[in-house]
Amino acid sequence: MSTVRDLMQREVVTAAPETTVREVAHLLADRGISGMPVATPSGEVLGVVSSSDLVRLAAERPLDQLAVSEIMTPVSFSVGPDCSVRDLADFLVRGGIHRAMVLEDGRLLGIVTTMDVLAALADGRL
Repeated sequence: MSTVRDLMQREVVTAAPETTVREVAHLLADRGISGMPVATPSGEVLGVVSSSDLVRLAAERPLDQLAVSEIMTPVSFSVGPDCSVRDLADFLVRGGIHRAMVLEDGRLLGIVTTMDVLAALADGRL
């Protein structure tokens, strides 16, 4: 049975809590991703920030004056690396979310997205 460990992306783009919102916007655009964890240097996940957070904010305030910790969602949806892909899919659907952080002992190991699940289905890994 496939697990999250089989699908997760191990190279995770993260933002430090003090990163400016403008810097996060550049990271998201440059990497072609729609969200990222906000984490400490030791890998503790503090929250998540997404492109929709930035769009909501853009009309209200200058992006250079805010740290990502001020706009992030302080809860990150996470699963363990040994979670089955079936349970992962159920978790994503029930939560109406597009990404889950993969944590082990409170440390960030990777990230898994709905696109990772679809890609695995499309190329026969599931």
